[in-house]
Amino acid sequence: MVNTNTPIDLISPALAAKLLDAVPVTEDVVEYTIACALALSPPEVRTKIRQHIAQHASAQARRIFGGDRVYISRQEGQGRSIRNENIRRQFQKGEHIAYLSRHHNLSERQIWRVITGK
Repeated sequence: MVNTNTPIDLISPALAAKLLDAVPVTEDVVEYTIACALALSPPEVRTKIRQHIAQHASAQARRIFGGDRVYISRQEGQGRSIRNENIRRQFQKGEHIAYLSRHHNLSERQIWRVITGK
């Protein structure tokens, strides 16, 4: 017999809501997997996971770039799509424009542009 349940059918509605709130929308499978693991982990485990990732990323960066001057440019619009999706999601849940404006450090007009897609 074939299991036709999707992963979302196999977890409680409360847990599914927690994942939807905590996990950013991304096409990066690794980032998504780590975000899911962090969202589902208890706080003490979350802290250990973050420390472990930070230690290994630091060691790898030192091994690769140690002693070099490295310039990492910021890509235009990087992170905006995730921020905009979060703004839309918060607005759909009933957050007020004034709150979203303060929380995301954008003008109310910019918030409306994000929400309407213009």
